[in-house]
Amino acid sequence: MAKKRKIEFGVTENIAKNLVFIDGLPRCGKSLFSGILSSLDRFEHIKFFSLIEHIVPSAAVGAIDIGCAKAILRLNLNELIYNSFISRNVNFRPDDQTGIWNYKDPKVYFQRLSAPEGDSVVEEIRKGNHFVPFQTHDLLSNLSTLDKLEVDYRMLTLFRDPLDVCYSWWKRGWGDRFGADPRAFTLLLKQGKDTLPWYSLEEPKRWLRANPQEKCVLNVLDIYNNSLKEYKAAAQPERLCPVFFEDFVQKPHQELDRICGFLNTSQTDFTERAIKLANCPRVLIQADKERKLLELKGAVEPSLWEQLMRLTEQYEAGHCGIKKF
Repeated sequence: MAKKRKIEFGVTENIAKNLVFIDGLPRCGKSLFSGILSSLDRFEHIKFFSLIEHIVPSAAVGAIDIGCAKAILRLNLNELIYNSFISRNVNFRPDDQTGIWNYKDPKVYFQRLSAPEGDSVVEEIRKGNHFVPFQTHDLLSNLSTLDKLEVDYRMLTLFRDPLDVCYSWWKRGWGDRFGADPRAFTLLLKQGKDTLPWYSLEEPKRWLRANPQEKCVLNVLDIYNNSLKEYKAAAQPERLCPVFFEDFVQKPHQELDRICGFLNTSQTDFTERAIKLANCPRVLIQADKERKLLELKGAVEPSLWEQLMRLTEQYEAGHCGIKKF
């Protein structure tokens, strides 16, 4: 039998510059940023990149070698950016968040269709004059691993009241969909004959015996607490800009000025329309929160509910200790 060899993977030049991750838990409000961020100066249209959401947690738990993960991620990001600059694999669906019809200037991508490909495209990308935004899920919860992969990124770390997030997860069916819905693109773990989302690694048996509402609470607590821990221990905090959903939707212009300062960009003539399309500014109604609390509370076992309420109170009192700049 042939012996396994120790392999060291080569890493190519990084041409995927100025990536901007709009990151947070599912249902924390990332989607409203899709059109707004893309409207800013020098921004490309919004993209999804599921592979990074699979590689980072896999590397974090040691299932993938860091060197291998870095090489795979570098190749795929380079290819994705290159293809975008020649309008290959661009989304033309009119109702999708990532569709170019929701971009400030769709003509850019039509013009790229007829542009020559090759070294001239690579040279244009190398200049790093374009921001490339990605809507991502849960990268912050494994930030220390992401940093080992040497990605050129800045991150808007989105937070929302944990009670609202849990309620939204439940209403979207995330207490039942993992392993059952082929459109749930979350990395799964195997536990006997069952499957469960990767962020249930700490207490898989507890998650499997929980009801749908409790599964949502368990997942939100796990991701939220890990994200807070990683944020506060970040080795490169200058890459991170915290954004709180409630603050942004009520005062979008003030918050967007802060975000533009962080990214060193500016608003364009398209930005005000994008803010209105995102239904901002808006009024948050306290009665809605009380209704959600009553709907969820009766279905969640007391000790777990107490953990959720404690985190919610910390968020409402001071954003769990995370400060804006």
